[in-house]
Amino acid sequence: MGNKGLFAAGVLAMAAVAAIWLLMPKAHGETALMVTNKVEKRPTHLLRVATYNIHIGKDMQNKLNLAGTIETLRETDADLIGLQEVEKNGPRTHFTDQAKEIATALGMNYRFEHGLKVGPFEFGNALLSRYPILSVERIELPSKHENRVVLLAKVDVAGKETNVLVTHLGLQTDERKRDVLLIDERLANLQGPTLLLGDFNAPAQAPEMAPWFQRLASVTDQPLETFQGLGQIDHILATADWDVRKVFTVESTASDHLPLVAELRWKPDLQQDL
Repeated sequence: MGNKGLFAAGVLAMAAVAAIWLLMPKAHGETALMVTNKVEKRPTHLLRVATYNIHIGKDMQNKLNLAGTIETLRETDADLIGLQEVEKNGPRTHFTDQAKEIATALGMNYRFEHGLKVGPFEFGNALLSRYPILSVERIELPSKHENRVVLLAKVDVAGKETNVLVTHLGLQTDERKRDVLLIDERLANLQGPTLLLGDFNAPAQAPEMAPWFQRLASVTDQPLETFQGLGQIDHILATADWDVRKVFTVESTASDHLPLVAELRWKPDLQQDL
């Protein structure tokens, strides 16, 4: 869930610390790990996918605990993970590059795209992958409330080029409706297996989500609560290239959300290509 109060209060502070940050030593040209992890535990015809709003690494007591985030993600044992509310170079998170730190700890490839940027501070979505990330496209979702973004990656999943989108939709219904249609235009032009991961700030049954279900299906038949009191607002949508073997959440207090995890099985007509 976005917290507009935090952003409004934090913009001046972030701008003020920008000059200090510029004096700090920084690595150059580091946008992603280049890991080629082989998935040893799972046959290649199975794929485990997760989505998790990490709340900038703050736990249910609102204390910064990125180690807890990492351990929760480790417990998902996912091959592909979409993350929301990820910070980079922010004073609230001690100027760390959270996506890089998480990916390094888990030994995964990663990409990060910001929705909000103030000086060196960035806030947005990330993709973690045990498989090589071939390319990334940025789809901006501008807003008068809070700018958001879609990270669209092409991933080599055991030899099969797969589209993976990670996003975090807004709190207002009209804004979600507009952004769903914008993203749907891009989905219409994608070829091949596709996954859409994210915090939609709405249930899958919300009317504004309907366009996506012409192309994709939710992995959950029955809602699983991912945010206390709001039910399931975090979702994994997939094309018909997979069968769903199981779906679950990981119990954790590392964020105000729970990670949603799905184990998918490539359909038999595609397995011959893997």
